[in-house]
Amino acid sequence: MNECQIADVFQDDLLQAGWTRETFQFCVTRLEDLDDFLTETFAEPIAGLPLARFRLLWNKCQQVPTAPAPSEEQDTPVAAEGSQGWSETFAPRMATSKIRELKQAFEKAYPSELLTADNCPSTRLLSLVFKQVSAKEWRWIPWKWRLSITKHDEVVHSRTPKLAKVEHLQLHDLMCDEPPALDIANMGMHAVNTSMHVHNLAIAICRGAHLATLNTYKNRFMQLLSARFEQSSGLRAPSLQEAQQADQRLWQQVGELVTDKGWKLDDAIYEFAVLRPDMQALLQPRCKPVILAHPGNSFATSSSRKGGKAQGKGKKSAKGPAGPKRPGLNSQQWIAEVVKDGRRHTLCMQWNAGRCSMAQCNFLHACAYPKADGVACAGSHAARDHASASH
Repeated sequence: MNECQIADVFQDDLLQAGWTRETFQFCVTRLEDLDDFLTETFAEPIAGLPLARFRLLWNKCQQVPTAPAPSEEQDTPVAAEGSQGWSETFAPRMATSKIRELKQAFEKAYPSELLTADNCPSTRLLSLVFKQVSAKEWRWIPWKWRLSITKHDEVVHSRTPKLAKVEHLQLHDLMCDEPPALDIANMGMHAVNTSMHVHNLAIAICRGAHLATLNTYKNRFMQLLSARFEQSSGLRAPSLQEAQQADQRLWQQVGELVTDKGWKLDDAIYEFAVLRPDMQALLQPRCKPVILAHPGNSFATSSSRKGGKAQGKGKKSAKGPAGPKRPGLNSQQWIAEVVKDGRRHTLCMQWNAGRCSMAQCNFLHACAYPKADGVACAGSHAARDHASASH
């Protein structure tokens, strides 16, 4: 119908009445009878250009060969085209009248929930959710597709316009539909909460589950995701990628209960939001990565940047004097860096202690013992042998 430029209002009426390409092909047997059929189908008379487009549509339907009847000897079931094929596409677009009907029913059921362009799900998201709810086969919807009407328009308008170059297009370029998607790489907590709220509204509008159950899932998820920990605990909250993987795993388990066990979507969501501990396990705190410094250079690096002198007030402690230490007591007083041939090099503390066994060490094998001016000796001997080496 889009190829023949049939108006949207006529398309919605035909699709809502249950007409398909195959049935419209046999609505009349002669072209002369098409005018009477259109008069009976639509309330307003059709003439002029719209009538010519309907005649063109009927003529094109006559040119499409009908599918042959299945053979009785065929035992193996054949998958219906477009329903169970290997190549999946986005859900078909819902009719405007159907979306309006669902929104009116939602506003009547939830009078305190206001649907605006900022929180109302986009037509693509509603179509996808409605398809899954109708088929009772629930699948996880990625965060990048959970767009409101405002976000959908922003993404569409921000796209770079593409020029049509048919001579360079391949078959997959013509068939592939790239729906608008969010950039979730830099999403914050507010954006994640808004995305999940739009997703909940889409399910509630399509009568898949009660909004209170969906909000219970969202609130518990956001509570675990936004948890904060003390610096000394060594723990962190899940990252954005880990949170999306957790949400995907939870909705996959919800889908298994709905599809395989015959559960209601409302009960399956409540099962994982309140009763089962899967959400707490998937969003549990993670250990922060431990940054290991090079052995023996934690003190030397800080002291070498200040001329090789230790910082302190010279006060005594339980272990002895805390003032400037004499060189040669332990490896912590060795210099970590040295300037040689006009370049700054990091000295190998393991080699200076006699413990480096690497054939190709990334650090310079030179003496790290501090001289009187606070600069490393940089001799060919180790720091532990500095006293016995000749200079």
